[in-house]
Parts: sequence; C-alpha cells; structure tokens
Amino acid sequence: GTNLSLVTSADATIQALGAYNDDLYVAGMFNTINSVTAKSIARFDGTNWYAISSGIIIEDPFGGQFNGFV
Repeated sequence: GTNLSLVTSADATIQALGAYNDDLYVAGMFNTINSVTAKSIARFDGTNWYAISSGIIIEDPFGGQFNGFV
C-alpha cells in the first residue's frame, strides 16, 4: 500500500470527506488547509491541495456570514 500524509494543518475542523474521480474532497469550517486558502471546501489529488472555486459562504439568518456547512 501507499502511505499518504493528507493534512498536516487546517485552521479549523474538517467535517466531511468524499471521493470523486480519484480525488479526495473535504469540507468543514476551515479557511486554509496545508497553507492553501480554501474557504470550507478543498480537493486533494494525492499530491497537492486545491481550493474549489472561491469556496462556500453561507448567510447567517441572524445577519452575519460564516464559512462552512449547516
């Protein structure tokens, strides 16, 4: 087998994992993952992390904004 070091640092929690076309997708309340700016969603191709577009911003029903999933 192959040993991978997927996440060496994220600035907050990772709450979901998924795989598609040999890539790993992660979602959570983070703004960066392994020094890559990726607002709440990122893709790992086995070597590098990538942001997904401009990320996810969810409107707070109480008037603010926060990054993440409900």
